[in-house]
Amino acid sequence: GWLGRQVRAVTVLSVVSSTQAGLLAWLVAAAVGLPTVGPLPLVAVSLLGGLAASAVLLAVVLGLARRASRRGWSLDDVAAPVVSATGDLVTLPALLAATTVLDAGAGVADAVGGIGVAVGLVAAVLGVRDPDPRLRRLLRESLAVLTLAVGVDVLAGVAIEARLEQQFTTAALLVMLPPFVAKCGALGGMLASRLSSKLHVGTLAPSRWPGAQARLDVSLTVLFAAVTFVGVGAAAWLAATLVPDVAALPLATTIAVALLAGAFAVPILSSVAYAAATVSFRHGLDPDNHGIPIVTATMDLAGVLCLVAAVTLLQVGG
Repeated sequence: GWLGRQVRAVTVLSVVSSTQAGLLAWLVAAAVGLPTVGPLPLVAVSLLGGLAASAVLLAVVLGLARRASRRGWSLDDVAAPVVSATGDLVTLPALLAATTVLDAGAGVADAVGGIGVAVGLVAAVLGVRDPDPRLRRLLRESLAVLTLAVGVDVLAGVAIEARLEQQFTTAALLVMLPPFVAKCGALGGMLASRLSSKLHVGTLAPSRWPGAQARLDVSLTVLFAAVTFVGVGAAAWLAATLVPDVAALPLATTIAVALLAGAFAVPILSSVAYAAATVSFRHGLDPDNHGIPIVTATMDLAGVLCLVAAVTLLQVGG
C-alpha cells in the first residue's frame, strides 16, 4: 500500500544518506586538514546514529499525520517545526551513542562501516530500479536532493569547526546554535510547504518574482521569526545559566544575537523557499521531495554563517 511504499522509501533513503554523510565527512575533513578517524568508522557512526534517529522520526511523523488528520491541522504549518525540533532532539544523542562503536574492539567499526557502504550501494541501485513507478520516482528525486543536502550539511559542520574557538566560546552561544539553525529550517520549510500547496491548488502563480499572495506568506514568516528567535535567545540564556561554573551572557545580549542573526537569515530562507516551490512546480517535480530538504539543508549552512556574522558584529563570545 501507499504507507508501505513510504516506509520502504524512508528506509532506503536513511541508509543511503547516512552512508553518504560518513564518507563526505571524511573526505572534507581530510581535504581541509581536520583530524579524523578513517572513512569506514565514520560511516559506521553515521549509519548507526542515522538509523536510530530515523526510526524515532518515522514514528513521530506517522503519529503527527494521524493527529493532524483527526484535528484538522494543516501539515504545512505543523510538520516542519515538529519534525525539525524532534530531529534535533534525537539525532545528536543518537550520533553520540553511535560513537561507542569506535570502542567496541579492533575492526568492529571498520566492519560495520564496510557493511554500511555495501548496503547503501545496493539499496540505492535497487531503489532507483524498483518496479513500482511511484516508488522509483520518489527515490530518484529524493536521492538527488538528499545527496546535495548531505554535502551542504557537511560544509556547515566545517564552518562550525572553523569558528568554534573564535565565536562560540560561551555556553549561551554554543547552546543557541542547534535550535537557531533548526528554527531557520523549520520556518523555511513551513513557507515552502504553504507556497507549494497554493501553487498546486491554483491560488498562486509560479512567477519569477513573488506576487501579493506570496509576499503575504513571507510577511507571516517574518512575524513568526521575530517571536521564534526571541524565544531561541531566551532559551539559550536560560540553558547557559543552568550550567554550573559557566559565565553566561546577559539575557539582552543573547536575544540581540538571535534577532540579528534571524534578520540575516529570513531573507535567505524566504528566497530559497520560494525558489524551491516554484522551480519544482514548473518542472513537474513532487514538492514533498524537494521543498523542505532543500530549504533545511541550505539553512543548516546559511544559519551557521548568519549566527557567526551576528556574533562578530556584536562582538560577543570572542
